[in-house]
Amino acid sequence: MLPFTRRKSVPKRLATLAALSALVASPLLVSGVTQAVAAAPKPIVAPERLASSTMNLRAGDTGPAVSALQQKLGLTPTGTFDQLTTTGLRQWQLEHGVAGTGTLDAATRAGLAQTPATVGTRPAGVLPASAAGWKRLYSEDFLTPADRGSFVNSNPNDWYLQSSHPYSRSLRSYPDGWGTTGNVSYNWASRTANVSSTASNAPGVFRVWGHTESIGGTNKSLAGAFFPVIRPDAATNQAQTAQTFGRYSVRFRTYGGYPSSGSGARYGSAFLLWPANDNWAEGEVDFPEMAWGGKINGYVHQMGQPWNNAHVISTQTPTDNTWHTATIEWYPTALAFYLDGVRVSKVTTNVPQTPFRWGFQSGGHDGTPASTVTGSLQIDWITIDAYDGATPPR
Repeated sequence: MLPFTRRKSVPKRLATLAALSALVASPLLVSGVTQAVAAAPKPIVAPERLASSTMNLRAGDTGPAVSALQQKLGLTPTGTFDQLTTTGLRQWQLEHGVAGTGTLDAATRAGLAQTPATVGTRPAGVLPASAAGWKRLYSEDFLTPADRGSFVNSNPNDWYLQSSHPYSRSLRSYPDGWGTTGNVSYNWASRTANVSSTASNAPGVFRVWGHTESIGGTNKSLAGAFFPVIRPDAATNQAQTAQTFGRYSVRFRTYGGYPSSGSGARYGSAFLLWPANDNWAEGEVDFPEMAWGGKINGYVHQMGQPWNNAHVISTQTPTDNTWHTATIEWYPTALAFYLDGVRVSKVTTNVPQTPFRWGFQSGGHDGTPASTVTGSLQIDWITIDAYDGATPPR
């Protein structure tokens, strides 16, 4: 089990757990900026000129061509090829099958110039139907693009996104700057999250970009944590995130996020059920949980003594560059876990009995990742169902 941080009146936050998108011809994944919601200034050189240029660009270079590249990568076009530009370009190369040199070479220029890919193999808006015994409460297909820089909280101390954001009624996020255990990494949604309208085999993808960025003159390892808003409360119309019993499914994959040597600190993620009242003694359920590039696992914590794992789910299924669908079915008497439609585990003890919220958290795993480590968690869709109260566990 990977450790987590807890804070009073705040749900579990990812500890030593452990996006740039499929870049297309238009300024895609991020036409916003790295530190504000305002749109980035127009580049001095049109991005399309990168394709016809034969100029290689690398760390330390300056000028209009660097600004054009930065805009293409969704970064603030400063005109200086800095560490963030190197990291962003390396992540783009990683996700597009180009050698991850972090330099703009001929192969990268050709890839950047390609026409955006058509919508993937899954038709937009077509999600799995609710299974027998379950009623759909929430579905998110991520069809509306949202730039990096736009996932900003209403104020620094709450989880609500600004009301004008297209996902303000769909997701909550930890505020920027919340550190994970030992501050090995930081939740920073405004610098790590975006939704792109095109990607391989998915019409829209939510991304969390794990990377290092200089903030206030200090290099910090960044990722993020998010919780779906499943429905408004009937009495207050306030968004709710919790229910008792339910079915939770997500289609996801990871890209990179680990050292080239294959060992050492990297990024990781957990999709988890956590008590709505933040009383950890009521239990915790983590599935899927994984270090990026590693195998998919899961954990059911012992109720009353949640620092102990009562049940461990181990698979040999890797996460890197492969789409998978994971499901938790939470009944009054059992928890069942499915991976790509196949049940991988079922337990009948330590089953939570109080309202829980479901979410996903990403951050440093086995310490703070090196500044050269870059990767992304990508989510195609999420569905959440309510239990009908009668159907027995499968």
